[in-house]
Amino acid sequence: MRRPDSQGTVGLGYVIWEGKRYSYRQVRWTPRQCEKTNIIANKAGGDWDNDLLGKYFKADDLASWGFTEDELGDLFDEPEHKKVDAPARFDEADKLFWGVKRGDLWAIEEHRLICGDSSQEETIARLVISQNEKQGDGQPGHLFSTDAPYMVDYDGTARPGGGKDWSAKYKESTIKDKQKFLTDVFRIWHGYLKPNAAWFIWHASATRFLFEQAMIDCGILIHQEIIWVKPVFVIGFATYYFQHEPCLFGWPRGKKPYLRKRFFDGKESTVWNEADWSEKQADILAEIHQNSSVWFLDWQGKKRQSKGLHPTEKPVEIFARPMRNHTRSGEICLEPFCGSGSQILAGQQEGRRVYAAEIEPAFVAVALQRFEDATGIEPKRLERA
Repeated sequence: MRRPDSQGTVGLGYVIWEGKRYSYRQVRWTPRQCEKTNIIANKAGGDWDNDLLGKYFKADDLASWGFTEDELGDLFDEPEHKKVDAPARFDEADKLFWGVKRGDLWAIEEHRLICGDSSQEETIARLVISQNEKQGDGQPGHLFSTDAPYMVDYDGTARPGGGKDWSAKYKESTIKDKQKFLTDVFRIWHGYLKPNAAWFIWHASATRFLFEQAMIDCGILIHQEIIWVKPVFVIGFATYYFQHEPCLFGWPRGKKPYLRKRFFDGKESTVWNEADWSEKQADILAEIHQNSSVWFLDWQGKKRQSKGLHPTEKPVEIFARPMRNHTRSGEICLEPFCGSGSQILAGQQEGRRVYAAEIEPAFVAVALQRFEDATGIEPKRLERA
């Protein structure tokens, strides 16, 4: 056998593959060089054992050896996050000492919240790129998930026996051209999203056509509907009492969003058929994959939202689930209708950053106080009105 040349190469022989004979060489490589070569050589075909790849190799190395961001997102587990929530003290909103005024911009740890009109581009521009401090980095959002006004002129009183009148602060009824308003909001915020961002739009069945048209006008493909099933129905004037709310899920046409494939193994049905699900909710959420089109969720262990909160408050999990499925740790989620701050708490829980807007100062105060109550972290005002 020949001696190694100056590169440490020794001719060893040949292999036969598909009827052809190929010679091969041996080189003097370090263990790291061997790992790199094996990964690169085998990446073109075959299947990986994701658990072993994530265990023995670093994400930075795999990225430099040809793995894409999407592939890496399916290889590495994120740290477990503790659930984050606290009651929204809306009844005390006017007494809270935050002094919120229209135009204020707040830093809530890694999140940001602006008190402003979501249909004006100045609002989102200030939110994403702060001029006074280097809090805004200009990065586009990876997820657009929002609980927009349902455009049904809701004020809380349309139920047998009446209800609390929210019209002074919940200003949905003041929106004159509802179609234009939704289209303007979606189009403006679309410009601050990555091309393949996932969209989750909660809405009312009675005004679904408005939301669909706004999405279509903005080039958003409506892929399917998600259903949130509540623990109890809401008494109203409908023939059948409502116990669910719908959500339109989609993405910009031709730009299918990132999906954490390790959570989607194709073994789950579209319905979680658990007779006593409301009592076993914590166990269900911990044990099964959450990729059904029907979401059985309560308000953090309660069958009803707390009395006196934001009138259409959503559970934190409503926003946490899209984050886990379509974003990675540290990525940005945009919310033009913050309300009581459920999505900000979801971002804190899941390790994502939330950039949100809310037009009503009292609701901003509620969101700020709720975050501090839940985490012990005090929000800071970045810019005054």
